[in-house]
Amino acid sequence: MTPTQYNTLIDFYDNTLFGGSQPFDWVHPLTGAAASIKFDLSVEDDIQITDIITPNKWRVDMAFEILP
Repeated sequence: MTPTQYNTLIDFYDNTLFGGSQPFDWVHPLTGAAASIKFDLSVEDDIQITDIITPNKWRVDMAFEILP
């Protein structure tokens, strides 16, 4: 992600999802079907910058739950 993309993600997480507590619609990563997804708040760092690839590109890991 670029810093701008990361800031958009954090804004979505904090403001739209109320600190990651609300589900959102996304595509299931294995089936490609529509799915309801939620950040996995049981994971200490559910959004984490794990590597700086270049000064303006970061690897970001996120933990999700796929809801039934």
